[in-house]
Amino acid sequence: MLNYRVTIRYGGAPPRYELLDLEAEDLRAVLRETAHRLSEDVSATADLAEIRVQATPDSRAWEAE
Repeated sequence: MLNYRVTIRYGGAPPRYELLDLEAEDLRAVLRETAHRLSEDVSATADLAEIRVQATPDSRAWEAE
């Protein structure tokens, strides 16, 4: 299972953002779960959705000083 961050822009000017953190097998499952969780207000006015796999702390590249 992967962890995903879903960001949805909605509501006009100024825009508002809905953030969902979901765990799912794949993108298809994330899309289904996102659609299931959206409120009527967000669904009616949304104009952009972004889905990203969240990085685990161990997979991030960083250098210790």
